[in-house]
Amino acid sequence: AGIYCILKYENSKKIYLSVPFFLLAIYSLPVFIAAPAASFIYLFIRDKKLATKIIVLYILSGLFLFSLANYITDGQFYLHTVRYNAQPIVTSLVLKRYIRSIGLHPILFAFAVTYIFSEWIKYEKKVSLVSIYFITAAIFVVSMGHEGAGTPSYMFELLSVSCILFGMMLDKIRPAIVKNDENTVRILIAVLLILQLIIFAHAPYIADSVYSDPLTPTQTDLINGQKVSLYIKEVEGPVLSENSGFLVINGKEVLLEPFVFRRLYNQGLWDQTKLVDDIHNLSLIHI
Repeated sequence: AGIYCILKYENSKKIYLSVPFFLLAIYSLPVFIAAPAASFIYLFIRDKKLATKIIVLYILSGLFLFSLANYITDGQFYLHTVRYNAQPIVTSLVLKRYIRSIGLHPILFAFAVTYIFSEWIKYEKKVSLVSIYFITAAIFVVSMGHEGAGTPSYMFELLSVSCILFGMMLDKIRPAIVKNDENTVRILIAVLLILQLIIFAHAPYIADSVYSDPLTPTQTDLINGQKVSLYIKEVEGPVLSENSGFLVINGKEVLLEPFVFRRLYNQGLWDQTKLVDDIHNLSLIHI
């Protein structure tokens, strides 16, 4: 919505409506940075004064909301959104996940990148806001390179922008469709779209061949999962589970996520003494 306001109201004071929409992404760091960064670069090329006003307003408003949320939560907002997420980025992990994502969306990315290059050449090294957004999203998505990050959720923004560029590329080649063999080109585009949809529909069909760890549950997995869920439903008292989904569907309180807190403990950011004591004195017996 923020990007739309920049494009729609570039020559109007309504362009400032983009700021509150950008601020709504405060819980998602890549989006919170990538979209405003792309807008700032785009506007700075055209109107440095306007770009400066918008980015200053955005930063000041963001700092105010962050300070307010942190004050209301007694510092917990900062701990959970910033400190606990300040994990080291593993370059090899970033590359691996990038390759996986491109492998699942090759046609989508190919059309998007082709459009950016064609735009760069045609307009003498000038690109549109959507193209700049694609680049900033691709840069800031490197945050998926820390341990425990889920690749699909981190790639949503980049994939969304790629879909827009895909459509823009189709619109760009439409004159060629009419001028040349219309049916042949349309069939080719239809085949490419269907192929991309087939590749995209990876779970549970081809996920295991794309990702290193098997993701498709077997019948045995389903049976065991039902047994675990039934056990959690019937026991009394708190339950510590690596998979919090079992707790949620059975109305149990989610105490913590063991994977995350193990990581925090290794970094010296969390004291596990109370949890260990609860296990030793049998206050927490269902694990």
